[in-house]
Parts: sequence; C-alpha cells; structure tokens
Amino acid sequence: MILNGECGAFNPLLLDCLKAVDDRLRTCMQHEPSSFDYQLDSQRLASEMLEQRSLPNDNLALKLLPIEQAKTEFFSEQSGGIQFVYDHWIDKAILTDWDADEAHRRVTLYLSEGQDSDLLSREDIERLREQISLATPTNTDVTLSVTLRKGGKSLPYTLRVRTIWPSDDGAHTYLVGQFFPAQT
Repeated sequence: MILNGECGAFNPLLLDCLKAVDDRLRTCMQHEPSSFDYQLDSQRLASEMLEQRSLPNDNLALKLLPIEQAKTEFFSEQSGGIQFVYDHWIDKAILTDWDADEAHRRVTLYLSEGQDSDLLSREDIERLREQISLATPTNTDVTLSVTLRKGGKSLPYTLRVRTIWPSDDGAHTYLVGQFFPAQT
C-alpha cells in the first residue's frame, strides 16, 4: 500500500530503504516482536548510514561529508591528545587517542551495554553529567578538571566538552570533547 501511494506521499529514500529490507521485514513479521533486537539493529543501520553504504550518492552534502571528515581528522590529529564523540540516541562513544599507536588509536563503546573506557572515575563522570545537564542551546560548552587514567597513571587533565543541539527546543543529542593536560 505504501509503495503504491495508497497511504500518502513518502520520501523516495524511505521507499528505497523499505524495498531493500522487504524480505527481512516479512521474516521479522513472522516472529514475536519481543524477540527482535531493536537496539542492535538501529546501531547497525546508523553505522551503515554514517559510512554511506546505504545512502544515495547524488546528494551534495553526502559528497562533501568525506572531505569534511578528512579535514576534521587531519586537524584533530595535529592537536593530539584524547578526543571523543558521544551519540546520546544510541549511547555510543568513540574515543580517539592520537598519541596511541594506530592499532589502538580508536575505541568505540556502547555504554548502555556496560562497556566503559575506565578513563574517568565515577565521581568525575557524575560531575560531568551534572555540568552537561546545565548546558543550553546558547550555553553549549563545559570545562571540567578531571583525573585521567592513562597508561597505569592518574594524571590531572582539563576536559572541554561541547553539547550539540539539533534545534533550540529539544535536548542535546551529541557531545564532542577533548582532554588536555592540566596547566601547572
């Protein structure tokens, strides 16, 4: 009915996606809905979309995205240290330690699954959550002194975080941040 236009107009990309997963949808509909792992599948779909494996190539923004990612990675690598991106919707953090060897440079953590980097103490994490909860669309940045566990040592660092808000009326959906050695 959707493909035939009987339910109104739908985005062509959505229609292409529905066609692409047609067989899987039919298979899933034969099983009990509670047996489907929605979180895992949404993480997979989000990762695929971000890697552009399932998106059309005719969109200018999508063509420019790899260039922007390369620029961001270049400038990030030049500044060094430990950086992170956190996606609130899927509770996923990507940590990049530019000082680590390439094999151990990037770590992806799904925090809702209990994965933890052990970089920060529970106290520092709670202080960070408290400060982030005070952020607004016009007051997006948080700076916090923390103790970073790295290489078996506990070292004083400054953590700078920016909350990213897709609109002024909602909540932040992403965090980006970097750890800097504390100035003595």
